[in-house]
Amino acid sequence: MLKIEAFKFHRLTPRLVDTKHPSYKISKKALDEAYLEEDVKNIAITGIYGSGKSSFLKTYFNKKIEFKKGNIINVAIADFENNGDSSNKIKIAERQVINQILYQIPSHKIPLSKFRVKDKRKWWQVLFFAACLCMFAIGLYSLFNRDLLDYFYSDLIQVEKVILWSNSSILIFLLISLSIAAVWLSRRISLKFTRFNFKGAESELMDYDAAEVLDLEAQEIVYLILASDVNTIIFEDLDRFKNISIFIRLREINSLVNAKSSEIVRFIYVIRDDLFESKDRTKFFDLMIPIIPAVTSYNSRGKVLEIFSDIEDDKLKLNPKILEQISIYIDDMRLLYSIRNEYEIYSKSIETDVYANELFALIVLKNVFPKEFEDLEYDKGYLYEVLNKRDTLIVKYEESFKEKITEREELKNQLITRVSDFLSVNIPKGYNFNVNESTGKLMYNWYRNKEASRLIYYGSTGKNYTFNTFIEELGKRDSSLKERLEQINYENLDLKIKSLDNEIDKLNEELGRRHTAKTSELLSELNEEGLSKYFYESKEEYKQVINNHYYSLIRFLLLSGLVDENYWRYKGYFHKGSLGKNDNTFINRVLSGKEIKNDFKLNNPETVTEYFEEKDYLRKDIVNYDLMDELIEKQKGKEIIDIFSVIVSTNDIEAIEYINGYDYDKLKNLVDILLKIGFNSFYEVFNAGSISSDLKLKFAGIACEYKNIESNTDFNKYMANNSKIMELDFFEDKEAILEGLDRIKIKFNDVSDLEISSNITKILIKKRLIAINLENVINIIYRSGITTNKSKSDILSRFFKYLDSKSLFELKKYVEENLDELINEYIVKIKNSDVYAFSGEKVFKSILNSDLETETKRKFIGIERSIISDINYVEDDKLLIELFNNNLVNYNQNNLNNYYERCGEVSPIINFINDNYEVEFSLSQEMYKDLLNCVETEINLFKSISEEVSSQIELINSDLNLEKYMILLSNNLIKFNKQNLVTLLDTNDDNLIVKYFAVLSKEIASEEALLLIMDSDIFEELSEVVVENVLNMNVLEDSDSIKLIDQYDKKISLFKINNAGNQVRKHVLENYFLPSDYQKIIEGFKEFDLWEEIISKINLESNAWSELISNKMSEEFLDKLIRDENLKETLKIELLKKIIEDRTHMYKWKEWIKSIGSISRISKVFENGRPKVENEAEDRVARTLEKTEVVTIGKDNRLNFRPTKFEELHHLKSTSY
Repeated sequence: MLKIEAFKFHRLTPRLVDTKHPSYKISKKALDEAYLEEDVKNIAITGIYGSGKSSFLKTYFNKKIEFKKGNIINVAIADFENNGDSSNKIKIAERQVINQILYQIPSHKIPLSKFRVKDKRKWWQVLFFAACLCMFAIGLYSLFNRDLLDYFYSDLIQVEKVILWSNSSILIFLLISLSIAAVWLSRRISLKFTRFNFKGAESELMDYDAAEVLDLEAQEIVYLILASDVNTIIFEDLDRFKNISIFIRLREINSLVNAKSSEIVRFIYVIRDDLFESKDRTKFFDLMIPIIPAVTSYNSRGKVLEIFSDIEDDKLKLNPKILEQISIYIDDMRLLYSIRNEYEIYSKSIETDVYANELFALIVLKNVFPKEFEDLEYDKGYLYEVLNKRDTLIVKYEESFKEKITEREELKNQLITRVSDFLSVNIPKGYNFNVNESTGKLMYNWYRNKEASRLIYYGSTGKNYTFNTFIEELGKRDSSLKERLEQINYENLDLKIKSLDNEIDKLNEELGRRHTAKTSELLSELNEEGLSKYFYESKEEYKQVINNHYYSLIRFLLLSGLVDENYWRYKGYFHKGSLGKNDNTFINRVLSGKEIKNDFKLNNPETVTEYFEEKDYLRKDIVNYDLMDELIEKQKGKEIIDIFSVIVSTNDIEAIEYINGYDYDKLKNLVDILLKIGFNSFYEVFNAGSISSDLKLKFAGIACEYKNIESNTDFNKYMANNSKIMELDFFEDKEAILEGLDRIKIKFNDVSDLEISSNITKILIKKRLIAINLENVINIIYRSGITTNKSKSDILSRFFKYLDSKSLFELKKYVEENLDELINEYIVKIKNSDVYAFSGEKVFKSILNSDLETETKRKFIGIERSIISDINYVEDDKLLIELFNNNLVNYNQNNLNNYYERCGEVSPIINFINDNYEVEFSLSQEMYKDLLNCVETEINLFKSISEEVSSQIELINSDLNLEKYMILLSNNLIKFNKQNLVTLLDTNDDNLIVKYFAVLSKEIASEEALLLIMDSDIFEELSEVVVENVLNMNVLEDSDSIKLIDQYDKKISLFKINNAGNQVRKHVLENYFLPSDYQKIIEGFKEFDLWEEIISKINLESNAWSELISNKMSEEFLDKLIRDENLKETLKIELLKKIIEDRTHMYKWKEWIKSIGSISRISKVFENGRPKVENEAEDRVARTLEKTEVVTIGKDNRLNFRPTKFEELHHLKSTSY
């Protein structure tokens, strides 16, 4: 039971409203004015249901002090039944009006009323009536027997005149009591004449059957109102009768009352707006005051949130969004308060699981549609009919989905049949499938499970194939069949079939989901037309619900899922029966889609199963350990599979772990149930993604123990990849598992780390239950017991040596059948482990001479370290190179010569020779030359061999380095030919080429050398340095050298061919002179041997002179040049002018002018003479001197020397240097 918090229930009576609210103020003002107007006697307070009309009146009269409690009468009579005789209901209502007026008037105010009110007597009244009764009894008794009075007066009080006192007492007692009785009776007896009889004729003054009650009792009602002194009577809820006749009679009564009363008596009618038509309203009432509702469907949101904001228990708190949505349909404050009150009671009373939002929705339904709510309890009513129509939605979709699935299955079968029919017709003769079914059917079934392995015989040879490998085999045997298969393009068909399978799986998954989907989820997929059809009910009795103002609320509750087919769990208290409390809670949560823990304890699991339908086992909260154990015990396979599908889809790791904790017998029982249904059902559970690896191993191991187990490709793959199953202590009889694996032809792919006994190892070898790979075989060797105290790393390096052991003959035989794959794996492993193989020479030679591919043998040589003593025992010449390069051959003359005879080249084994060569034995001259011409030949070995070679190499290797070329040239081992010369030229090493020409000059004639050099291929490659050296070294005769120069046709420096012949140098000076040589001539003119030739050149060539004087010249060179008799005077004068203009060598001006014959006369000016300028040459020099201001030219054309200026200029030039 939930804890009851301090909740205060909301009363449903009218409440005081906020007097400051504008709507109250204006309504109050209207009513105040009504009470000030005497002619306003009938007032209507109008508004919709729940608008607060009663609350307004209560607040108004509560605040008005002039209205005393007895001045107002409230009459409230409601009709809560929608059926029955309307006229009879009106009569009952009118009687109730009289009763309510009567009971609100003190009885003492209406003594003449014919209606009597039973009041509780006050104590003094009881005593008073008792005293009166006693007085009457004493008086009556004493009237006939005076003994008592005589005794009282004579003996007790002893008075005189006892008889007088006695008679007086009797008279007084009787008079007082009878008087009181007369008064009492007069106030309670009223005579009315409703019938008279005259001489046998009788007449009724009033027909009681035809007259209404208010008409009959109008006079009595007027009396009651007048006698009560009330001034206001309020009539509420009379509008529910939907009959205005009662209001008409009340208005008439009001007129009668006010006609007799001295004070105005007002009737206030609290009615809804639509009771009267507009014209009737204005005629009937003296004043109408409308009340604006405090809560409407538009503004109820805030009020709803406020009212439900005081829920303290988090479990019972409502979703604000749902409150907002439902508030749209609530427009009555009393309805809101009622819902809140009932929610508090239900939520704290129901002991089963409570879900706040759904419970709230059902309480809203109960308050708005109480009859529908009650009908649900008895499985009837509109809402019950709608809720139980959900199956129609599923059936509709199920038919559509099954049709789509059938279409795709048919298309898939057509595609498969197309291939299988083709193959059944075109498979060549000679293949034997060893099956009873037809070839077409065989191929059809095989195509549907392409990874299945089948043993097929061709002739007497049998081999296992998958579908694809068999197709490849057919293509190899018949090329035309291969072409036809390619035309079918069955790989593309595979993609289409796989796509169809995916579509079918999705359709089946969606179909299964719909069976457990909530009704609201199914409805959400309908359009408005579909929803209208779903909610429509044709029965007449349901029309009232469909036409109800709140009908849209029902649609909302169902569409939102707040009310569904599991509504019954909130209908009442839980009572014990066959279901326990926890059982009921579990069922509730499962059916409502609410989370519940897997280990939730059930009271009666067997009974719980009776409450679930088949589809319920697919609900997401169905997983329960007690339920699962019960289903396993009762062999409920279909239900177990469904629960497993839920576990998988929800990734329920806890449930998986629970099942994993089963002992062997219990888990075997579970597997047995699944296998009895069929292997596919077992595999569906086994292959679930959430199943832990440990549990999968247990499932698989138990399944393999069955002798008649079926299988599929994926299961086979799993078993092949999970040899760890043999390590599980969970299984006692592991040999039974191996027997099962042998039956379904499964081999373990990986046993590399498997820790098994030698007995299991022998079975694995004998039955060949392991895939042949290196790690597997190593571990099998290790577990076989032949390698005592050896680690797996030791086995790796001597793998084939151990495998050659007699005790492993069966394993060796098995390995040899798969040697290609294994040896490649072995090679990779050895390399990655950074070790080498030591297989022994015997095994090594057998591998080299085996049928393995040559490339594989080469790779094996690379990791082997066993030495071959004699290469004659190696059959494949191609392998010799690998053996030599890996130093796996004994180094001796016999092996080397044998190799060269078989292979004819040394470069492939040069590394071997480099590493091992010692001059202990001689080799052939051809092998020596081959070694010299080998790029990789080590330099010391190269030098040694070069001394052993006695003849030149015809063609040298273009990839040799310069050092080796030099060694060959030094030993004159390079034959003179174009190819060799091109090779040397390609080195771009001028020294090497020059050396080559130097050697050539001693051996061949100039003409032969020139012919080779002038070859177009050679000549274009000659560099400037090579040409200069050929000329300078006099490789050619002078005439041939001149031909070479002319062919070369480029300027050549005379200073780089100093040793060339004189004729050659003159030819260069005259035709190919390099201008840059001028500066070198200026600097070394004293040793320059071609001075006359250079003077001749500059005399003849103006550009030569220009190039010469553009260089910086020393004073000595200038002196030699100016004084040279062979140099033209014009050039000397030009040079002299340049010197003067440059103001250089000033003290040499006089000498140089004097040395030139045509101008020597004017040199006297420097001796203070005044020579006269007489010719053009003198004028040119004089003008140049004048510009330096050293001399002046007079008008008489005579020169005048200015020594001071000469000294200044000379001093200035000196300081500037």
